[in-house]
Parts: sequence; C-alpha cells; structure tokens
Amino acid sequence: MNRCLWFVTVALALAACASPRVGTEPYGELKQKCDAGSDAACHDYAFFTYDSNPREVELTYRRLCEKQLARACSNLAHRLAQRTAPDFEQARALYDRGCELGDGVACHHLANLSILAQGVEKDDQRALSLLQKSCDLRYAQACFRVSVIIQRGRLTAPDPSRAFEYMERGCALNDSISCHDLGYMYLEGRGVTKAAEPAAELFRSSCDRGLARGCGSLAYLYQTGTGVPQSYDEARRLNTKACQGDDGPSCANLGFMVQTGLGGSPDSKWAAQLYSRSCELKDALGCSNLGVLMADGLGIDRNDAAAVPLLHMGCADKIGEACRYLADFHAAGRGKLPKSNEMRDFFCQKALEYGEQVSCN
Repeated sequence: MNRCLWFVTVALALAACASPRVGTEPYGELKQKCDAGSDAACHDYAFFTYDSNPREVELTYRRLCEKQLARACSNLAHRLAQRTAPDFEQARALYDRGCELGDGVACHHLANLSILAQGVEKDDQRALSLLQKSCDLRYAQACFRVSVIIQRGRLTAPDPSRAFEYMERGCALNDSISCHDLGYMYLEGRGVTKAAEPAAELFRSSCDRGLARGCGSLAYLYQTGTGVPQSYDEARRLNTKACQGDDGPSCANLGFMVQTGLGGSPDSKWAAQLYSRSCELKDALGCSNLGVLMADGLGIDRNDAAAVPLLHMGCADKIGEACRYLADFHAAGRGKLPKSNEMRDFFCQKALEYGEQVSCN
C-alpha cells in the first residue's frame, strides 16, 4: 500500500473512533428510541448513564415517575437514599408511589425504611406486610426474608409450613440463596417431609448458579452419602470449588478431609493452610481447628499463645474440642493462661455440654 494512503486510512479510522455515530455509541440505540418517545427506553438509558450525568438522569426518572412508570420512582428513590446527605423522606414517598404502582423492589426498600425508621416511624408489622406484598409482586429476596422472619418467630408466630411456602416461592423465582435454604428445609424436615434427594438437587442448583455455600452443602452430602452416592473425590472437588468462592465452612470441611485422609493421603500442613483460610473468612470451626493444630504442632509450628484466641473463638461457638483444649491449657498453665483448676473445670464442663467425650475428674 502507498505510504501516504496508509496514513490517510489510519487518520480516517482514528477520526471515526473519536466521533462515533449515535447508533454505534454505548447505549446509542436506547437513546434513539428514547428520543422517539419510548418511556421504557428513556428509563433504561438513564439507568445505564447515571454516572455521566446524574442530575439529568434524576430529572428523567422524576418525569417518568410522574407518568406512573413504577421502576423510575424506585430508582429515583434509591438515588436519593444513597446520597452523601440522604433524603429519606422524599425517598420514602417515591418508594411508596412505586410500590403502589406494582414494583416489588420498591415495596422491599420501603420495608427497609420502616425497619430502620428512615424517613418514617419504625413499624415492623408494616414492614412485614410490605415484604409479603413485594413477594407477591415476584421479588425473590422478599420471599426469602419473609420465610426467615416466620422461621425465627419474629413479628409473627413460627409456622414451618408457611415458612417453607415462602422459601419455595423465592426459589421458584430463581433466587439461589432461597433454593439453598429450601434444600436445608428438606434435609431437616422443616415445614415439609424430610427428604435428602430433593435437598441434593436444590444444593446442586444453587451451586450451578454460582452460590459457593451451595457447593459446600452438596459436598457434605457426598462426603456422608446422604441423598447421593458417597464419593470423597466429589466431596473434595465441591469443597475446593466452594472454598475458592470464599465460603469459610467449606474451607474448614476440606481441611478436615485433608487432615484425616478422606479421599487422599493425610496432610496436616495443607490442612493447616485450609483452616487458616477458613479462619480468615470468619468461620469459627476453621479457627478452632487451626488452634488445635497450633497447640499440637501439627502441620504448623507449635504456638500456644496464638492458639488461645482461636480456641476461645471455637469454644464460644459451642465447639466442644476447643473447650477441651482450653481446659487442658488451664490445667497446665499453657499459652500464658493462668494455671487454674477452677477454669479447667469450667471449660471441661463446657466441652461436655457441647458433646465432647471427656472426663472432668
């Protein structure tokens, strides 16, 4: 190609990139449809371009809200509530309008304002009614929250069957957390006949949707052969996937499998690393198990002083083994703890209370 012609070609290409046509710029098609009178396109264009021109976008939301586009009311309310100086009163009025117009997300956020007393007086019963309405409007997270409230007996009498119904509705709306917790309701027989097979399928579904804890729960079923054929290899694979997804309990469970040799050769050093990761993710069992390895010098340097707070964390979470180790530490005055028969007996009794087989004589 002629060198001069090459420079002209490049220059034209750069000019085209610098000044894109409306139809090819980001969200250009939405802008064209908005200019042609589509309220839905105006809403979506505003949603995607908020950061570049927040004032204009808020004006667009307000205009669309006045035309009774429910999600515009909700999005404007959310912007006002998220400001550095939030306007909760105006946000409440907009969420209220969006909820009345049939937007489940607006009803959900309005419930939050009632719970937190932001822009409105605290009213937990109204919040529950709003969450139920939000669920009826097919907002999955609201269905999940109503189920949890009913299970815990907050604001209403406990009703396992009704709680199961709401959790099932959340799962049917493709909420992976609802599907996961529905699996546990099947596994434990809460509000439904106890059944491991549907629990396994629900855990698998939530795992496939990217919920790390779903993978970890399914791993436990494979480890124990509950509802699925027992497979330590599959349990390790799923626990690894869940641990890589930052699920602390799965890191601890994988550590236990590695330490005890389930599905492979025992490896205390690797187990210590997995317990450490689990503890970083605030899992009490991982911290407790790491403390035990530190106390015994297995897979990691012995360090009684560092083990003590980890064991306290485990004992506080009702892990009997951690309490037993603390009893032994007090009996011997290890880890800079005072040598005390009284404290030894206290932690020994706690260990018994939490199911540890130990003699406190």
